[in-house]
Amino acid sequence: MLRLPERDLRRFSTAAADLARIDDPATASNEMLRVVSTLVPVDRLSYNVLNRSSGRVERAHSIGDPPSPDLVASLNFHIHEHPGFSHPESKKDWPRPMKLSDFLSQRQFQSLGLYSDHFRLFRIRYQLGVNFAFGTERKISFGLNRSTKDFSEEERLLLELLRPHLLLAQQRVVRTETWREALTQRDEALAATRSAMVLAESDGRIRFISPEARALLARFSGAFTREPNHLPAALLGRATNPRKAGLPPLRGTEHRLRCEVMPVSDMASGDGAPAGPRLIAFRLREVPAPLHRERLASLGLAPRECEVLFWLAQGKRNSEIAIICRMTRHTAATHVRNILAALGAETRTAAAALAWEAMLAS
Repeated sequence: MLRLPERDLRRFSTAAADLARIDDPATASNEMLRVVSTLVPVDRLSYNVLNRSSGRVERAHSIGDPPSPDLVASLNFHIHEHPGFSHPESKKDWPRPMKLSDFLSQRQFQSLGLYSDHFRLFRIRYQLGVNFAFGTERKISFGLNRSTKDFSEEERLLLELLRPHLLLAQQRVVRTETWREALTQRDEALAATRSAMVLAESDGRIRFISPEARALLARFSGAFTREPNHLPAALLGRATNPRKAGLPPLRGTEHRLRCEVMPVSDMASGDGAPAGPRLIAFRLREVPAPLHRERLASLGLAPRECEVLFWLAQGKRNSEIAIICRMTRHTAATHVRNILAALGAETRTAAAALAWEAMLAS
């Protein structure tokens, strides 16, 4: 049984961690090529996207180079000669990296038009390919190329171990790209109405936020200011429950932040992308917030307690409530304790949130 030395295992661990951080579609293929090159030395390294139905290359580029139509045309002219693409089993998902030397001797390889018109130009004599099916229509191939020395079985094993991490990185990139494209289209359509869009995962992590939405959340939520990459818990709760419409006003403002939950079924996945975490997309709007003090009675409080709760929701302290309601500070504190107990709220902030929700209910 082939065993890898400790230094190779350490390099593999580093490469897998690097792949886990890749999610930007603009740089993903070059970043994946860079990671592979740190694990196995090569003279040239390429990234190819193959259409599994037609057997033709749709996209090809080498590390550091932009996608090249000429490179695609050159490959497709002789693609039927490459065993990795022409073999009867080539359209299937090969879990094991394959070498050209698994199929062809050097004499056989150098007699091909594929070699004379393509590989010879780059001084390539040996190749190791890492492939995986991606969705129903495409296959991704990483081609590791050398001019003087064939790849060892240890290097093949390293890439076999890395292959599932490459697949996960590719899936993550496609999912991000799908979300961005869908949100760009929606955000452009909503721009005319001065609306703002947010896309977040079910745990509150923000995947996309328009500048308008960022400005609104910063105004209405101190929690968002402290953690700008996460939704405020209060808004996330309302986004996941359509009956709760938005954030209550903060610091006595006369407006509220309202969120309209939008369907995201069309942006949950792309070709080959896994379902992933559940997404929440919604539009934010700042709207007037008429207060209905009489609705505090729906919380099951006595009239005097409703009066105290109203001023508590305005951010007043017990001493201020006592002056406004013409009672002693001790009585105000007693009312506040009773209100918290009746509402099942652990803090004044939680009680205030319930009060705003009742007064602003549509």
